[in-house]
Amino acid sequence: MRIWHYDPETHALRGEGQADPDPRTGGALVPAHATPVAPPSAAAGEVPVYDRAAMAWTVVEDHRGKSAWSTVTGQPIVMSAPGPVAAGVTLTAPGPHDRWDDATGQWTEDPARAAAGKAKALTAVDRAIGELRAALVTAVAGQSEAYDAKAAELAAWEAAGEPVDPPAVGYPWAADRAAMLTGLGTAKTIADVMREWRARRGAWTELLRATERAREAAKHRIRGSSSAGAADAVTAALAGVCATLRTDLAAVSAAGGVPDVPVVIAALDDTYLLQAPQ
Repeated sequence: MRIWHYDPETHALRGEGQADPDPRTGGALVPAHATPVAPPSAAAGEVPVYDRAAMAWTVVEDHRGKSAWSTVTGQPIVMSAPGPVAAGVTLTAPGPHDRWDDATGQWTEDPARAAAGKAKALTAVDRAIGELRAALVTAVAGQSEAYDAKAAELAAWEAAGEPVDPPAVGYPWAADRAAMLTGLGTAKTIADVMREWRARRGAWTELLRATERAREAAKHRIRGSSSAGAADAVTAALAGVCATLRTDLAAVSAAGGVPDVPVVIAALDDTYLLQAPQ
């Protein structure tokens, strides 16, 4: 005899089979949580559920395994029983700054949460740019003082008319570098070192300008975005670019090279495209 099995807890149809014969009576043995009553057909998204008292099947909605969310807390819920979606539950995912609107039956952005989300996004922009800038400088104690001293010597050399053979006494930092490089087999003069420093200063200035353009563009987009979700997208785009650049810069530094300034600048300026107005 053909029988249909149902779940012991939800009574939802599980499958079908054949009853074992009863050796005592010659009839059929119907096991627990099974019935010889044939279930009706069910469409996609539905399942027959057996009513033992009525000895009949009823077709109900089936959302088992789907993700759902509490309209009160916004927290996820896994649908584990057949039947319609319960009150206080929705199959629509909320945004990170949403609250449930009973009047419309939809999630809507909460103004207070949105404002807090935008403020958080603005802070994240500064953090992403700050971490990138940190990757562009040598993080060694006292290095900023060394940079300042070199910059002062470069400024003095330029103010003096960029002499070809300046005295070492007036440019000790540059003289040290020239002597070091010459001693290692790369002949350099103080003037050579000055021109090298000026090129690096120019490159650093361009990099700094590019990071500032990206930072200000991101903040402008965030402040003008129509939603906190759009603001989050801006932050995510910029953070992704900065993270990639930090990885690339670390690899270049580990190999003893120098950053490809045009590539870094182009990547940052491309964030304007990633940060399209929302």
